[in-house]
Amino acid sequence: MELRPQILAQQAAQGDKESFGALYTLYYRELYAYALFVLGSVPLAQDAVQEAALAAYRSIGSLRDPAAFKQWLLRILANTCRSGLREKIRAREESGAQTFDEFPDDAADFTLSAELRQALEALDSQEREILLLRVFGGYKSHEIASVLGCPAATVRSNQKRALAKLHDILTD
Repeated sequence: MELRPQILAQQAAQGDKESFGALYTLYYRELYAYALFVLGSVPLAQDAVQEAALAAYRSIGSLRDPAAFKQWLLRILANTCRSGLREKIRAREESGAQTFDEFPDDAADFTLSAELRQALEALDSQEREILLLRVFGGYKSHEIASVLGCPAATVRSNQKRALAKLHDILTD
């Protein structure tokens, strides 16, 4: 594990604004990618990351383990995305719009095929979150467990089940 983020997190927890900014800069792209995959909308993803960063900044003093800053921040973002997703589903039901917005050309790194997006939509929210964190975020099962607040074994079994569902959906 890199020591620099841990030191920055310690300094941020002690009120150093520049250290928090450096951490945000370090993790922004990863946070944005996660939010974009979960929410399927560039504006919603940007809002979610901004909201999560603000919430983290406000509560950085409560961070107990500076080495776990990234998982702590991701947990805040995951909760923010869940709230945003509920709002998006409500709005979609009212308007009849599609779940995923079109991605702009400059977001090509984050674009998923329409088939994969639809297949991900067919999963339940926890299965989708686990796959997004594992496959697109590169997190290990114990890190995902920390973010979701469940045992690592549950993450692994849900991941296996979600991958089987995706396989079935995409091969039909």
